[in-house]
Amino acid sequence: MLSTESILSISFTSSLSRYGGDLAVGAMTIITSVSQLVTMPVQGICQGGQLITSYNFGTNNKKRVKEAFLPSLKPASFLRPCAGLFCFLHACEN
Repeated sequence: MLSTESILSISFTSSLSRYGGDLAVGAMTIITSVSQLVTMPVQGICQGGQLITSYNFGTNNKKRVKEAFLPSLKPASFLRPCAGLFCFLHACEN
């Protein structure tokens, strides 16, 4: 995931610098930073729950799988839309 994100960043930056200039590169940098601020906590929550879920799945304990999956699903499902709404409402127009 990180390698593909790096390749995309390099290709976006080179294309934006060629066709859009410094302002476009700066805007893309800000957009990427805000996106990562929203995405990283959700990934941390999901990766933390993945260990417990996979252990219980391996022991074929389906009740514990559900009990371990839902506590990581709920905050992740709540955090992303709230962060998107926050960014949408606080975006300024120039």
